[in-house]
Amino acid sequence: MVDGSYNILYGDKMKKIFDGKKTAKLGSEKNPAVVNLQTKKRLKEVVSIFEKNDWKYTIGLEPDKPEDITDLEILLNPSKTMIAEKKVGRNEPCSCGSGKKYKKCCLKRGGIDMGDKGKKDKGRKEELKKAKLNLKEKRKMKKEKKR
Repeated sequence: MVDGSYNILYGDKMKKIFDGKKTAKLGSEKNPAVVNLQTKKRLKEVVSIFEKNDWKYTIGLEPDKPEDITDLEILLNPSKTMIAEKKVGRNEPCSCGSGKKYKKCCLKRGGIDMGDKGKKDKGRKEELKKAKLNLKEKRKMKKEKKR
């Protein structure tokens, strides 16, 4: 079955070929759902589902082949739109709660994102305070060694 875009298998590699034509929506007149069934009872059930939803379909009744209703399942359970999480911009305040810009704070430490902007992690704040204290102590020790 060739429609719009299709795959050709070359050894281990799959090559995607696109002829520029947009494929029609599944269940429409140009792209009817194709279903293979084994019994007449099941045929009546599936036909009622297609007609209830006003979908175009092609049904094959083949008792010796396994049932294939993938197109019907796709129509009944459409995929949900994926929504990307918001990322902290380089010049926005850091989400860890330090008050610095993200590029001067967590981005320098490996781009650690601490969640939503409004939420502040207490454990992370304490960790930052300890790190600052350690830096101050190290600087004091260096100054004392120079003297």
